Amino acid sequence: MNQINTTNQIDSEKNLPPKFYKYKSMGGGEEAQKYVKDIICNHEIYFAPPEKFNDPFDCRPVISLEASKTTQIKNYRRLQKKYTPHLNREARREDYKQFRRDFNRNPKNPLVKEAIQQQIIDHHTKELGVLSVTTKKDSILMWSHYADSHQGICLEFDGNFAFMAHAIKVKYTKTRPVINAYRDDHQTQIEKALLTKSDQWKYENEWRLISYDEGPRVIRFRPQNLTGLIFGAQATASTIEMVSKMG
Repeated sequence: MNQINTTNQIDSEKNLPPKFYKYKSMGGGEEAQKYVKDIICNHEIYFAPPEKFNDPFDCRPVISLEASKTTQIKNYRRLQKKYTPHLNREARREDYKQFRRDFNRNPKNPLVKEAIQQQIIDHHTKELGVLSVTTKKDSILMWSHYADSHQGICLEFDGNFAFMAHAIKVKYTKTRPVINAYRDDHQTQIEKALLTKSDQWKYENEWRLISYDEGPRVIRFRPQNLTGLIFGAQATASTIEMVSKMG
């Protein structure tokens, strides 16, 4: 089980919101109930792969392979050093020539280009874990979309403790972000893919925590990080009783 160091309060200069919220439906049967129970009783929360998100364009920016020949060569040499460090300079030069001549490896081949683009998308949507939270606890739309039309709950987390210290605010734009596979470094790609959404979602005021190295996984936090729980306006008596007993 993975655990984030959440023992210390964060530096106030980071200027994070004092509270973060996570809406949850209780209408998904045992799976939904287990998710909530794990958070409340076991202090564990799942960082999900973006491929599970409800917006089919979320974390799927446009992937561009446009670049000068010099940039392409520089990128290929970087990959050579990473994956074939045993090759000397002459062997790397010959390998690059073969790469350019081999249509089945060259990005000019539409099938190769598509495969490269899909590989990048798969990395962002399958190999990384994301926890989405918000600073709003009274959004009618979010209560409707994520908490089963006000029949679910909203979990409150303290923004002053280290568990939320890595939360990053999502940027909202009118245009779909474009990643240039040659020019954008890994951090820039992450910002464009995982931290940029359509401005039609702006009302959510979303922040995200990202699991980079270990991908989708369960993270354990300390009990004091969970500071409250709000029941939806139409939460049933059985839901209120069941969740109350979890505490």
